[in-house]
Amino acid sequence: MGEKAVAAARAVNYRGAGTIEFLVDKYRHFYFLEMNTRLQVEHPITEEVVGVDLVKEQLRVAQGEVLHLRQDELYQRGHAIECRICAEDTENGFMPSPGVIRQLTEPNGIGVRFDSYVYEGYEIPLYYDPMIGKLIVWPTTRQFAIERMRRVLYEFKITGLKNNLGYLRRIMYAPAFVKGEYDTSFLSKYSRSLQRSNGENEELENMAMIAAYVDYLFNLEENKAVRTTDSRPISRWREFGLQKGVLRI
Repeated sequence: MGEKAVAAARAVNYRGAGTIEFLVDKYRHFYFLEMNTRLQVEHPITEEVVGVDLVKEQLRVAQGEVLHLRQDELYQRGHAIECRICAEDTENGFMPSPGVIRQLTEPNGIGVRFDSYVYEGYEIPLYYDPMIGKLIVWPTTRQFAIERMRRVLYEFKITGLKNNLGYLRRIMYAPAFVKGEYDTSFLSKYSRSLQRSNGENEELENMAMIAAYVDYLFNLEENKAVRTTDSRPISRWREFGLQKGVLRI
């Protein structure tokens, strides 16, 4: 597939970043699907397993510089999984679920990456893609990648709008996914088992997170009187960083 992708790009004298996509059947025959004249959405997966900042290389090429690495210098290591975190109603045909993010706790740690743009108070609009961000994990094997993704999906907390965190958690435990025995029919084939069971109560979990956040705000208000005077101009970025740091403890 790599050879065919390169041949297609050369046939049209293409320069710059681009992604050629193929479909593969059960006999490992592959078929051309499309070409995107940009990085693929899942470029963090490639970056994690290859160790190259593709965005930086793209900008360098656009400025007329040559690639800093040759093909024979690139090799894959480890395994990466990416989950798209979206504001959507997974129990209602994955309909977009716009709204305001009331509380946001992002997971972190070694081998964890979250590419996003949102913050507490940000409103997910109705008119655009409802993706909140891309959550990526990288360890040495696929098994470890699944285990790490399970952990960070449970650490990830969003309140204020419906999202697909619970749905993604269930995918990480689906036997077919764990075994790697799936194809493009996976979601439709296992649609019933991927829906929330009666034993799950994400609403209670969300309420617990809201209660913890409210308690934090009350403590913040109570401690204002004992703070020393800070003559520096108010920095919303500094205030935001302090709040995030406390929430992650």
